[in-house]
Amino acid sequence: MDEHKISRRALLAAAAGAVGTAALPPSNAHEAESPRNQSGNGSAITPDIYASLFGVFNVRTYGAKGDGVSDEAPAILAAIAAVPRQGGIVYFPPGVYLLNSSITVNARTNLSLLGAGVSATRLQMNANGVIVLSFAGVCSHITIRDLWLGAMASFASGGSLSIIGTSDVHSDTFVIENVRLQNTPAPWFSQYLDNSQIRNVRVMQTIAGAVKSVGMLMNNCVSTTFTEVVMLSTAGQYASEGVRVDYDCDTIIFINSQVLHAETVGWRCAQTSGHTGPRLCRFTNCYAESCTGSGWLIQAARDVRLSACHAAVNGGNGFEITGGDSITVSDSLALSNGQHGIVITGGTGVLLNGNTCSNNSQEATATYSGISVGNNVTGVRVVNNRSGDFVITLPKKQKHGIAVSSVGTDSLVVTGNDLRGNATGALDDSSPGTTKLITRNIGVATVGVSPVIVTSSPFTYTNKDGVPEVIYITGGAVSAVAKNGVTIFGAGPCTIYLDPGEAATVTYSIAPAMNKDRK
Repeated sequence: MDEHKISRRALLAAAAGAVGTAALPPSNAHEAESPRNQSGNGSAITPDIYASLFGVFNVRTYGAKGDGVSDEAPAILAAIAAVPRQGGIVYFPPGVYLLNSSITVNARTNLSLLGAGVSATRLQMNANGVIVLSFAGVCSHITIRDLWLGAMASFASGGSLSIIGTSDVHSDTFVIENVRLQNTPAPWFSQYLDNSQIRNVRVMQTIAGAVKSVGMLMNNCVSTTFTEVVMLSTAGQYASEGVRVDYDCDTIIFINSQVLHAETVGWRCAQTSGHTGPRLCRFTNCYAESCTGSGWLIQAARDVRLSACHAAVNGGNGFEITGGDSITVSDSLALSNGQHGIVITGGTGVLLNGNTCSNNSQEATATYSGISVGNNVTGVRVVNNRSGDFVITLPKKQKHGIAVSSVGTDSLVVTGNDLRGNATGALDDSSPGTTKLITRNIGVATVGVSPVIVTSSPFTYTNKDGVPEVIYITGGAVSAVAKNGVTIFGAGPCTIYLDPGEAATVTYSIAPAMNKDRK
């Protein structure tokens, strides 16, 4: 057999490794220099042959050692530069690759950066200001897999992963999976990134104070899905927020993800000045636990839905909504938070449906409620929730199941909630609004029949109690009874049914007795 040909055994071995992505060369380039064929003749597979046959560019071929001592940035950049424009794979065998400067990838397509696993291949920041992997310009169809991107010391600036497209043409189609971002000042930053999938990413702090900014920050990103993202610290709290979706992000989806130990809030939908704020964001089965502030903060967003999410043991509120439009929190749990389970102080079109709020107000007993609707909030629907201390037994108790502020609240629907088991009472309805429906909540004591004070004729009574009422008119000399301006009786006694906001007007010569029965 011609000694310059590749041995059949070596070729088959390489082809077997190609299933799924591509054949990966041996971890040490020298191992590929002299594979033998079955007849014993030398038939070398050189690193260049791996690159030309399989599109795999081993960083060891370009001078990287992975010994945890050398500066590997020049060798890694050389390997990336060797990948042709039509694309290829840069492979990092097991090892620790120290970086004294950033690995910057500018305007590339069809490029994969693959390691041997987060426990085997480490790209390690070794100087202040280094970004381990930085993608600039318009990058497309990029894969990052099985890599550890981090630091083993605390630095003032730098980060693990930065993806910044352009405002005119966004970067797109990144696949990032099985990656760990650890101990860098800014672990994740993406701006102008579209149509990407991020799976099984861990953001970790094992050195106190190493992470100095938002754990994962997204600006102007579109149609990007994050699945099984976990942020946690084993060395104190993170310095800032866990996840922030900001600027004009559109269609950001998080599934089965967790934020623990954030210093301010766990999850935040924000609006930086000059931008409209995120929209069409979906969070499903996502957790916020043990954060210093609130677990969730929705400040400015449009059409945001939290489903089967969880906020527990946070120092502030479980879920906090201060602005935005069409915000839905459903089938979620707020448990044992310092302040309110769910608090709404702003926004329009907010829906709370099927949530559980239990054992909150752990900062101070009987001070905060399971669900709180603040001043000047309108258009909130609170339906089918359970709010009371029933999940666990703690000495500190929620004040009310639901509390509605006395200033400017109106157009509320509060119905079908189970509000038993709170320290002060089931419902604190101080709303002055006339267009509200607050009815049929379990645990709210019925008021029963109470008198209406009748003044001069014609006298008008308006149902401002937020629940349906029956009005009984007896005695006196009544000449007309009207409902909402339409005369329905010419004399008494009579009975009128009033929904919230409806009015009854009685014209008389001798004042009758009027009583109302709240239903």
